[in-house]
Amino acid sequence: MKIGLSTKNFPFILSSLLILIFAFTSCKKSNPAFESLSQIEGTWVMRFDSSAVYEKWEKVNDTLFSGSSFEVSNGDSILTETLKIVSNEEGIFYIPTVSDQNDGLPVAFKMAVQEGNTFIFENPKHDFPTNITYQFLEGNKLKATVSGMLNDEMRSLEFDFSKVK
Repeated sequence: MKIGLSTKNFPFILSSLLILIFAFTSCKKSNPAFESLSQIEGTWVMRFDSSAVYEKWEKVNDTLFSGSSFEVSNGDSILTETLKIVSNEEGIFYIPTVSDQNDGLPVAFKMAVQEGNTFIFENPKHDFPTNITYQFLEGNKLKATVSGMLNDEMRSLEFDFSKVK
């Protein structure tokens, strides 16, 4: 029995090779930094005397986390922003949409740094903030920091969350 290339086998071999090439090139490569963000999944709370702020996150697929931030006060829940973290060929982006800011349009902050459990997203063209940092701490704690120049002065606001589920 001879095995070799013949004009009879060529179309089959060529189509098989093209299918394999397409399969390998169309497979999305896992982004380790995006995978590290999976610890954001769940519900986070920051409590005050008479109110609380929540962030709720879920992984939609291999390239998208979807979230929302809302405040609960006196039994009323008010949505403050919708959130996305998106991974694409250009990078990883944190994208908040706040209804009463930026004409209700989303603003993209590109991940600039990922060191261990700290993720820094930047948008130097945005007024305030220009940086958003998520730092996952021991004991199911999350520190979110927004920072940047405001009225010619560097400002920073920290939000300390605890995971509730």
